[in-house]
Amino acid sequence: MTLKEWYGINDLAIPTEWEDTSWHNDAMYSFELGHVRVWIDTVDRAKSEFGYDLEKSDYNRFNISVSDKYREENPDDHYNDSWLLSTNDWSEILEYVSWNNE
Repeated sequence: MTLKEWYGINDLAIPTEWEDTSWHNDAMYSFELGHVRVWIDTVDRAKSEFGYDLEKSDYNRFNISVSDKYREENPDDHYNDSWLLSTNDWSEILEYVSWNNE
């Protein structure tokens, strides 16, 4: 099974301009565009390193943080050390990334 299969990436419409930034030992699959990074967790919450012990209502498969590029350009900005958006709605992720990269 590939990483993309494990995380259910093949079932999502990933925009072609997003850069695949996943690494084999990351807890989630990731893509970057501009100053944001999209993290995608497994489809099966029970197999998630973060969501396995959460109630279904508390688990969000899709998350956005600032990108590595942003962190390199702004090393003293610790305001953005948490998720910028956390949701189970893929369309919200697409809208947020699009809005932040206009």
